[in-house]
Amino acid sequence: MDDKGWTDTRTPMTPCPLCGYRLDAALGKGQATTSPGDLSVCIGCASPLVFNDDLTLRLLRSEEFDNLALPEKNELRRYMAAARRLDRRGRR
Repeated sequence: MDDKGWTDTRTPMTPCPLCGYRLDAALGKGQATTSPGDLSVCIGCASPLVFNDDLTLRLLRSEEFDNLALPEKNELRRYMAAARRLDRRGRR
């Protein structure tokens, strides 16, 4: 895969802590794989999430968001906005 593509990483099935949407995979830019501490977004409710050591997910705390560098905050906001635009009818 080239650097402009995406890598799909299977993760343990984790319900979103906020909406319960079942999450079991993550996409990373290029050949990046998902690691503990990485940020994510629920595609069910657009909540900001973070990967635990076992690659399950938890909500990103407000103080963690506040401590992100501006480029990371902006990227996370873009992914949250994209998740809000998804048509989730017929999804799990």
